[in-house]
Amino acid sequence: MNPKKPKNLLVGIVIHPKLGGLLIGLLVLMLGMFMVLLRMEIIHKSKQKEMNNLLTVVQKNIEQALQNSSNATLSLALTANTNFEIDDFETISKEILKQNPQIDAVQLVPNGVITKVYPLEGNETVIGYNILDSQTDPLVRYEAQMAIKNKKMYFAGPFHLKQGGIGIVGRLPIFKKGEFWGFVAVVIRLESLINSSGINKIKGERYYFQLSKVNPLTQEEQFFLDTPKDFNEKYYQADNFSDSNWKLYVVDKRKYGIWLELLPSISLAILLALVSGSFAFFIFKRPHELRRLVQIQSRQLIKSEDLFKTIFDKAAVGIAKINSTNFKLSEVNDRFAEILGYTPQELQNKSLPDITQACDYVLIQEKESQLRSGEIQEYKVEIRLQSKEKKEIWVNLTVSALSDANKNSDLNVAIIEDITVKKYSENQIIESNKRLKSLFDDSPIPLWEEDFSDVKKHLINLGLVGLPKKDIENYMVQHPDLVFECISKIKILRLNQNCLQLHEADSVEQLMVHFDKIMTDDALETVKKQIITICKNKSKFETDSKIKTLKGKEKYIHLQWNVISGYEDNLERVIITTEDITERKLAQINSEESQKKLNALINSIDGIVWEYIPENETFSFISDKVSDILGYDKEEWLNNKQFWENHIHPEDRDTILNQFKNLNAKNNALDCEYRMITRSGKTIWVRDIINYISHETSTNVTIRGIIIDITNSKQIEKNLNQSLELVTKHNQRLFNFSHIVSHNLRSHTSNIQSIINLLDITVEPKEREELLDMLKTVSSDLDESVHHLNEITNIYTNIDVEKRKIQLKLAVENILFGLSNIITLLKAEVTNNLSHKTLVEHNPSYLDNIILNFLLYILKNKDLKTAPKIKIQSYEEDHYTVLEIADQEKGTNKKETSNKIFNLFHVVDNDSNLNHGFGLFIAKSQIEALNGKILIENKDEETLFKIYFK
Repeated sequence: MNPKKPKNLLVGIVIHPKLGGLLIGLLVLMLGMFMVLLRMEIIHKSKQKEMNNLLTVVQKNIEQALQNSSNATLSLALTANTNFEIDDFETISKEILKQNPQIDAVQLVPNGVITKVYPLEGNETVIGYNILDSQTDPLVRYEAQMAIKNKKMYFAGPFHLKQGGIGIVGRLPIFKKGEFWGFVAVVIRLESLINSSGINKIKGERYYFQLSKVNPLTQEEQFFLDTPKDFNEKYYQADNFSDSNWKLYVVDKRKYGIWLELLPSISLAILLALVSGSFAFFIFKRPHELRRLVQIQSRQLIKSEDLFKTIFDKAAVGIAKINSTNFKLSEVNDRFAEILGYTPQELQNKSLPDITQACDYVLIQEKESQLRSGEIQEYKVEIRLQSKEKKEIWVNLTVSALSDANKNSDLNVAIIEDITVKKYSENQIIESNKRLKSLFDDSPIPLWEEDFSDVKKHLINLGLVGLPKKDIENYMVQHPDLVFECISKIKILRLNQNCLQLHEADSVEQLMVHFDKIMTDDALETVKKQIITICKNKSKFETDSKIKTLKGKEKYIHLQWNVISGYEDNLERVIITTEDITERKLAQINSEESQKKLNALINSIDGIVWEYIPENETFSFISDKVSDILGYDKEEWLNNKQFWENHIHPEDRDTILNQFKNLNAKNNALDCEYRMITRSGKTIWVRDIINYISHETSTNVTIRGIIIDITNSKQIEKNLNQSLELVTKHNQRLFNFSHIVSHNLRSHTSNIQSIINLLDITVEPKEREELLDMLKTVSSDLDESVHHLNEITNIYTNIDVEKRKIQLKLAVENILFGLSNIITLLKAEVTNNLSHKTLVEHNPSYLDNIILNFLLYILKNKDLKTAPKIKIQSYEEDHYTVLEIADQEKGTNKKETSNKIFNLFHVVDNDSNLNHGFGLFIAKSQIEALNGKILIENKDEETLFKIYFK
């Protein structure tokens, strides 16, 4: 059946309500948009007028400031005398600045050169500045020339001032008899101009100003205020200043300012259109909806019986129709029968009491009486039904009364839901809670259950949750009351008997009343850790702490703080265990004290105590003395398996390592001395006392030892050996000396004795005279021998011989000068190749005697036909300065040139009357007395005498 076409638009709108609503909505929207356009025009004109007013006010303020500045400049110019000089420049300028606060400085610029400025402070750099010079900034020079050209006040800038900052310079050109004389100028800093313009007072949230100028040289527009320069997409008004190329802008800060103001009107128009269209739609829809509902209702009535039947039969819960008078089951669905283990046909012969536990049926009777009386419309109970197999079935029973439009029905609808599994789970939970409570109460460890929800809320309000640990700690230091605030917000839900025993409390109430007594400083630190844990959103932590019981006894506890699963966000349930670890802690403290004493004892030993584990070839212990002896930290040794081996002196390493590897249970001790290298590279001597320790109860082996620094002892030993050697040599020389002395003295005394005996038997005067002359000669020789022997004795016995630095070449030259007659007589050739830089540390008289005796020996140990040729030079050898005297001509008695020449009373043939064998012996003794030595080398063509000075 096709609907008829509408006769007119109104009928069509009624039949099609959506079309009617749309047309009404569009009409209202068009009207609203027209009103928005009118408002837009009003706002635009109002904004334009407001911005023009602002622009006019600021422009007039700026022009007034410039005009005042121009008048001030003219006033200053009029004070000039006939020579255009201003006598009291500073006083007048000061008055001008006082009356014109927008002016920052006044300048006098004759011929373009700034000669005077007020104030001078801060403007020193502009004195002598020529603004018309070719080297000046082109823009400054151009605008100065414009002032001269126009012959009137010209404000240049804004530009960067020479004295710093940005400003405007107003220059009034002065002409003397038609010729340009210079300028009287005022300087206005940009910030002063802005302050005088009133921009800072006018600026608000809606507008901002911008000042620009077209650069006359580049023709580019330059902006000078610190506000945005790109405002092309914004609404603005602008105006130019008279007689200048400045431009002032006032800009709406909002990019879409007008549209933002129109947004409420536009929104209202759209909303009115929607509301009007919707209202019209519902008005037009009502007749159409009534007709549609009639059609739907008729179709639903047809389907309702089938739907109810389908729901009844296919429902996931058990449904039954029950007679409210005798409680007979008139009809049941398949699920009802399935729950009880019957067929639907079997249940139709049964009543509700037949399938209900007797103790639960009482509940049903009470609810049924209320249902029949009309007190309730339905009821729900949890009861136990009995299945066909006599099993107990827990169900959730819901019963509602069925009634028609005319009278009450005798039928009730019963719906049952099998909750047997649920009931079993609930019972399990109840039993589990009982067990948990028993475990909590009877636990051997003290347990607390606490609520920290208020603490977390307080920390969240303070903004501490989520902060770094360092920030939280700093906050607690600055706010110490936070800890006590948090303690007051902790709710103790329950605690077990062991908590009371731990704190020596008789009851929970006693513990709560005196809770502050158990709060020690350690306990407060534990609370701080709990606060940090909460702020870091962690659910557990543990720590050791110290508490005080109600009886004042201190105990150590191990505290574990754990949030129960599911309460991590609010912390409403937190389990805290406080295990008593007093005995363990005291034992640990005693152990640590013992270990400290042991370490102190070990570190007090003047040596490196060490322990080595052969099994893994590592050192397990090194004492702190390693830093004093070797300069290394003990960690450096422990972390490097090869440390000890690498720091043994290379010459000792193989020997010591072999001895170390040969240690065993039988060869279990080693006492050795070797050298080690310190951090600074210094070599030290150490004594290592090592013990190999094997354990009877295990196969583990430990090697322990102590390394003692014996460097000083070694040095003392070395010094003693050197002293012993020196004393031995010295004694040997004394022995030889005494032997020689006794022999020679006996020779002289025997001669004297013989002459005296001859005198006794001689009668002739002449013979007696000869014997007396011989006696005088022998006595003279004896006296000379005693003198030389005394000199030698002084050398041996004089310990503190004076030494000083001597220029070797100068000392040799002095000796050669003294021997010049002998050298000339023997026609000797002496070459002195010594350097002025060569210095030796020696006794001056010893050195002169040494050089003299060696040169005399060479000069006189020659045959008379050979002219001596001597070459003298020096060099360094093995920490000695060597003076080498070379006898380069043949003629020296080679047999004589040996170590025998240093023997006492050894006489050269040609020198029998001069030194009697004492000279070279004394020279050698003087060298050796100052730790020197002498070597003689005989070659084919020359003999070398090498004197080594230490």
